Amino acid sequence: MGWPIVALLSSDDDAVLLHHRIDADLPVVDEVDLVGLREGQLVAVEVMAAHSVARRWGDPVAVAHALGIGSDLLSALAAQLRELADAPASALTLAPEVTAVPELVAVDHGTPWVEVETLGGRHRLSVHDAARLSARDPDLTVRRLWLGSELREVADATVVSMRAIDDGAWLRRGIVEATATVVANLTAEPATNPQDRLARLTSIPTVCLASEAQAATLGVGSTPGVPEGAAVCDIGGGTVDCVHAGRTVIRAGAGELVTRVTAAALGIPRGLAEHVKRRPAVRVEGVHLAHGEDGRRTFLPEPAQPAAAGSLCVASASELLPFSTTLAPEEWRSLRLAIKRSTVGASVSRALRALDTTPQVLVLAGGGAMDDELVRTVSEELLGQGTVVARADVAGRFGPRYAVATGLTELAARHIHGGVSS
Repeated sequence: MGWPIVALLSSDDDAVLLHHRIDADLPVVDEVDLVGLREGQLVAVEVMAAHSVARRWGDPVAVAHALGIGSDLLSALAAQLRELADAPASALTLAPEVTAVPELVAVDHGTPWVEVETLGGRHRLSVHDAARLSARDPDLTVRRLWLGSELREVADATVVSMRAIDDGAWLRRGIVEATATVVANLTAEPATNPQDRLARLTSIPTVCLASEAQAATLGVGSTPGVPEGAAVCDIGGGTVDCVHAGRTVIRAGAGELVTRVTAAALGIPRGLAEHVKRRPAVRVEGVHLAHGEDGRRTFLPEPAQPAAAGSLCVASASELLPFSTTLAPEEWRSLRLAIKRSTVGASVSRALRALDTTPQVLVLAGGGAMDDELVRTVSEELLGQGTVVARADVAGRFGPRYAVATGLTELAARHIHGGVSS
């Protein structure tokens, strides 16, 4: 037809095969979505040279000019180019039609949706859109969930988009799963005093002295140096319970949410995610050599098992547990911190906003606070709010885990001596 061929696009995974079979040095991009591509449509194609960082199509203004894209789409184009920043090969064109995502999602199609309440009223959104909106609207409250099989009334929910975490971490684009959305929810059923039921089941006289959060507040008070009037946040597996100035706010999304998001991001089982979320990792570069998250290379105390070679690993009690062959140690550290900030950090921030107060000091307690990185990640999420984040050390020696137990023990002693009414 007289048209010069300057690049090849394929929908299949056959770039190497095509490149070897053509008698020309042309860029070839495979696994391309060719649906809707019209004759004569301009496409920006780039295949990076090995070890190169220079991109011809990394500039959104240049790409927009080459493809004839208007300035009104520059922001969307820049976001798309960012996703391709680390792709070794890419092909980009203007979609034949750009349609807005509908605000209301049809229930009868079985699409998971979230009903949210904001200052503007109630809206039914896709789970992904709800995650995006919650990142922008701190007053958003989830009221109902339809996750494809069950309609659930909820008192609170945290909706976490993997895309937001990917954007918040220092990562090569496309290195982790970034399309999933994870939801943690808190039932809307009202809490009831369990003492009568426990008394019937155990035949032992039972008294409910305080809520778990209130007991944790009392236990945290034994932490050396904690100022009077500090807020307390008890971090458990499913919720964060914040107490300040006599008020308690419970929000969904704590340790279990971190586990689920970690598993989704890395594509690993939840049991393994429970291990890797807590501790730094090393890449095993040889039988005795490891590359750490700080960039240093050190010798392993014991020879690494063959299955760990070339993998990112965390140490268990008896061996190294491999969990990724694509992430560098520095990338995993950045991703891990971003996950904790977007889950526990976001839940704590929402709880403090609901308290309508800004405490000078917030003390983290509970088993979840055993995570050494939570003081940092919660602090970063609260940056600019004027709140200092610390971690409980019950009685100056027990750490944060036993705040509830210590508080209940003290309350029980007061009750026995008549200091607390049943």
